[in-house]
Amino acid sequence: MYLIINTAPIDKIEIILAKTKDDFKLKVMPGERKQSEKLLIGITAFLKVNKLKLDQLKGIGAVSGPGRFTSIRIGVTLANVLGYGLGIPVAGIEAGEYKNYPELTKRIIIRLSHAKPGMVVLPVYNAEPNITRAKPKK
Repeated sequence: MYLIINTAPIDKIEIILAKTKDDFKLKVMPGERKQSEKLLIGITAFLKVNKLKLDQLKGIGAVSGPGRFTSIRIGVTLANVLGYGLGIPVAGIEAGEYKNYPELTKRIIIRLSHAKPGMVVLPVYNAEPNITRAKPKK
């Protein structure tokens, strides 16, 4: 089973569990500015509903961007950490390289077949981070 994480869309989180390039399930969750709160919980729940455990995953894919700085960072980092912790391959794809979920799934599985454990996905941002400073306390 393969896990694919997509935090590139502005207003949602997409999670795919795929047995093969043609046999996959999709979960879409609202997620604007909530990826850090919802992503891991969503993956855990999706695995549980499908009666799967993390150690059954053969590879993890992530949409590497472009997208919002924090959203992309969260999705890519989680994919890399899970891959490292489970000792399985991780592969990335940019949002412009596919048109639909079947194509995304197919391309990620092909990339995972050539990836080796320990490789990482690098994020692709659409702009420099916009980090605001905290307001001084009065």
